[in-house]
Amino acid sequence: MPFCPIFSDDIQTSLITNQPKRKSFISQEFPFYKINGEKYSADSAREVMIKVITYLANSTSSFLDEFQKVAHGRTRNYVAQDRMRIYSNNPDLCNDPAMTKEFLPGWWIALNLNKRIIEKIILMALEVAGINKGEEIDFNLGF
Repeated sequence: MPFCPIFSDDIQTSLITNQPKRKSFISQEFPFYKINGEKYSADSAREVMIKVITYLANSTSSFLDEFQKVAHGRTRNYVAQDRMRIYSNNPDLCNDPAMTKEFLPGWWIALNLNKRIIEKIILMALEVAGINKGEEIDFNLGF
């Protein structure tokens, strides 16, 4: 008997097995970043964010001081010199190594972020550095 799918919202059901199969929404692109034309693969969007911000910090000594002034959301700072200032309203998150990382000596970055926020953070970093996405630096988070 041939396969005959029936679609219902985001579930596909086979008439033969009557077992639901979730449609795949996984991106075909893997995270990467380019710096000065050199392309690097990354294991995650977080890694792209950390590598780009680290590059910018190493390129300009005042970058992190300027960036931390704008790198914040409603409830957290994305970058700080004090780990406890990342999630200032939630010390438990600050002490959780899965939620913060020291990416340069004395500088901490938030990790509890979705790709949309990570993209926003990288674009803010590029703006602070005076770089347009796609010129000196480009990236894809694997959307």
